[in-house]
Amino acid sequence: MTPTAGEKRRIKEEQRKKKFDKQINILLINYFKYVILFFFLLNIIIGYVFVVEPKYQRTKDNIKTNYIKQQQLYSEQKQNLDNLKKLIYIYESINPEIINKVESVLPKQYIKEQLFSDIDFLLTKNGYLVSSVEIGGGEKSANTYSRFQQEESKKTFSGDIGSMTISLNVGGVDYFGLKSLLEILESSLKIMDVNSINFNPSSRSAILKITTYYLKD
Repeated sequence: MTPTAGEKRRIKEEQRKKKFDKQINILLINYFKYVILFFFLLNIIIGYVFVVEPKYQRTKDNIKTNYIKQQQLYSEQKQNLDNLKKLIYIYESINPEIINKVESVLPKQYIKEQLFSDIDFLLTKNGYLVSSVEIGGGEKSANTYSRFQQEESKKTFSGDIGSMTISLNVGGVDYFGLKSLLEILESSLKIMDVNSINFNPSSRSAILKITTYYLKD
């Protein structure tokens, strides 16, 4: 039986398809390892571009940022060190006599016995009779003083500055002697605030409440 024209055309198409599939199979067999290598390299490139490269760039930026911060911190610390060296140099170049005078104005932590001796010496060398000297913390005894002194005690000072109160009883003084005494206290190298004065002309005596200051350790 002779095939019809349609059957012949169908047979040719099937043969052509089989031939094409055969050529594809041969091509895949011959170049399979290259195809695998291509996709392997493609995956590596995609992973590098979308994963490794962004992480690397972020890490690089973080390292750069940290380096800049460390450089800034180093510069600041170096500047502080240079300033400290300058202060040390300036301090060491100051005449020791000037330092002693400054420490006399605002001495370091007071010893009560030392303060008692200083007050007693200051007054007796100027001819005053010191009946008694009581020394205590300014904050503790402020409430027992005059209204003027209480207002003075409300003053705020640096945390590095402390105060001590002195209750000074002086005998054998008149008005002019008391005035002279105040001038002596005001001209003293040490900083002293006279907070209250109780003068008794009949007994020729005076009680002075004084606050003096010092640098805390």
